Amino acid sequence: IYEIYHFPTTSDTLFRTYIDTFLKIKQESSGWPQNCSTEEEKAAYIREYEVKEGIKLDPENISKNPGRRQVAKLALNSFWGRWGMNTLRSQLTYVNTVPDFHRLLSDPSNDIKDVYFPTEEVAAIHWQSKKEFLAQDASTNIFIAAFTTAWARIKLYNEMEKLGRSVLYHDTDSIVYASDGKNDPPLGNFLGEFTDELDGDSITTFVSAGPKNYAYQTKGGKTCCKIRGFTLNFRNSEKLNFDSIRALVCNLDYNCKIPLYNPSKISRDAKRRKVVNKEETKSYRMVYDKRVIQDDFTTLPYGY
Repeated sequence: IYEIYHFPTTSDTLFRTYIDTFLKIKQESSGWPQNCSTEEEKAAYIREYEVKEGIKLDPENISKNPGRRQVAKLALNSFWGRWGMNTLRSQLTYVNTVPDFHRLLSDPSNDIKDVYFPTEEVAAIHWQSKKEFLAQDASTNIFIAAFTTAWARIKLYNEMEKLGRSVLYHDTDSIVYASDGKNDPPLGNFLGEFTDELDGDSITTFVSAGPKNYAYQTKGGKTCCKIRGFTLNFRNSEKLNFDSIRALVCNLDYNCKIPLYNPSKISRDAKRRKVVNKEETKSYRMVYDKRVIQDDFTTLPYGY
């Protein structure tokens, strides 16, 4: 242990108004729980939610609305993530006088990345503060961001410890596991409780080629792929799909690459300050180096 930060003052009202506003929208946009089919059950659900969360839901607004729910979820997640934002970021400054130009370039606290001239009278300078000169940003607080993640990890670990080798995959706030009908974690409708992301359906086949890189097939016949960094439009989905990912994983083929071509990726041209369409070529492959994969696809930590 090198450092300890101790905060004697605590609060359970920090950001409450903001969180309650978007949590209400998110919960209402999730629709009625599966066990709420009668008017009495719906009324009981609204009362219980108000008692536990301090938020009174409006029954007129409770209906499945994936778009509205996603916006509210983004507002909630981005809020705490913003506190952990990396402040060591490049800046773009326009100058139109020689003194300002030389002042920025000669400042020893700056690391100059690029200089170009959009016009004959204006210079654009990409620069970044050197780490040792980086000023504290008043809009960030690493402790708020770290504690949010820490509590989530403790919650996940408590359940994963019970599930043991049944765990197939997990992310920041979710667990994929093999159910035997007896090991299912308790589900709920409130903060800190697990929910069924498949709405009563169940996964029959699950494959993962690395972190944030998985695909599954459900009992109802639905297939789903989630791969960070890849846009799964119609063109890409013809090559990169449940079957192709399963083939890579089952063969443990680290060398095979699936080329993907996007003729019109929406990109930003920083120098011209425009949004443009560009051609993009990417290669998908299996990447897994977290643990050692055994012949039966179980994994062990390095040095086990």
